[in-house]
Parts: sequence; structure tokens; C-alpha cells
Amino acid sequence: MASNFGLIMDLQLGELWVLRRDPQDLGLRERWWLTLYEWWDHHEAVRLGPARPGAVVADASGPVWLGQINRVPRRDVEGATDLWLRLPVMTADVRVWVNGTEVKGTGPAGEFNIGELAYQPRSECELKPPEGEFVLTVRLGR
Repeated sequence: MASNFGLIMDLQLGELWVLRRDPQDLGLRERWWLTLYEWWDHHEAVRLGPARPGAVVADASGPVWLGQINRVPRRDVEGATDLWLRLPVMTADVRVWVNGTEVKGTGPAGEFNIGELAYQPRSECELKPPEGEFVLTVRLGR
């Protein structure tokens, strides 16, 4: 779990996400995590509540992708890098990218420490969001 200096982002907050269905499972081959800005306004927007992520996967004929642009949270402690993303999903096949770089699961199942990439200087990011923001892309498999 997060250190005393960590923050938690939680999908259960009902925030707005862009949902892109992937019935032919093309997203990994076509690197959709790098193209969120291109498909952002061409797919449905969804609010994800506590039960919704599992329902999204169950309704899909293949993987689904979720995308969101976030403000980088202010650090309460200088040098703190923990920023935890908690995904309450009903699938073990979850992959997460921040600013175009994949995040490996670094906590309990469904929890990812995205802080190092979210706080990374834009000059070092593969995908370069506006200053003060980071791009979060999640792939939920079947």
C-alpha cells in the first residue's frame, strides 16, 4: 500500500472516463495508450461507480480501454513520489499506462503506484501532456 507520503486516486469516485471498446483486440498492436488525444472525442464517456468497471468488461465482446486526463496532484511532502491508483475491477488482465509508459502492478491486486510517472518531467515522457497534467490509459481485458 502507499507510504505515509502517498496519495490515492480511486476509480470508484465516479469520475468521467472515455471508454473505447476493442472487439478485435487491436489496441495493444496499434498502441492506443499513445493515441488517447486522437480518440478522446470519438468514443463514449462513462462515469465509473463502484460496480461499473466489472460491468464494462462483462458487456464487451473484447477488451475495453479507458482514458482520462488528470491534473498532477500537489505534493504534500517535497520529494514524495507515491500516487496510488486503485482499480476495483473484476478481471486479472489489467494494464495501466501513464504518459505513454506502462506501469507494472506495484501493490495489492488492482493497485498501481503511478506517482513516479505522473510526476516525471514532461521532457522525459513518451506522451507529452500539457504542463501540470498526466494522461492515464487503462486496458481491461477479458
